[in-house]
Amino acid sequence: MNIEAQAIRDGKWWIAFFEIDGRQHGTQAKSLKRLEYMVKDAAALLTEKSPDSFNVTIRLKDSRLAGLVAGYSAASAAEAAASKELASASREAVSVMRGKNLSMEDIGTLLGITKGRVSQLAKA
Repeated sequence: MNIEAQAIRDGKWWIAFFEIDGRQHGTQAKSLKRLEYMVKDAAALLTEKSPDSFNVTIRLKDSRLAGLVAGYSAASAAEAAASKELASASREAVSVMRGKNLSMEDIGTLLGITKGRVSQLAKA
């Protein structure tokens, strides 16, 4: 069962509000990781199901914090995609340049990497 909990920060505590069977419930914890556990535990008590049968998604009610998390996630995904693209482009460049009989040193100079890195890419 999927539960979407809305979390807010209140002093040293995180408070989660969630719905089960059309009724609002709440719980609290000192950390978000613990909050997820507490929501599962509360849901288990309310439904007499195992806590493991619940998949909890915590959503931040604070739009500023939620925006920062979304921005970070987008930047992280973009970085991962760029890193993958860079790896592919560097392997292709080294392969083509080696095929043109350029030295490891010259390839390194052209790509701005060490000849040791060129050697690694040539083996990949």
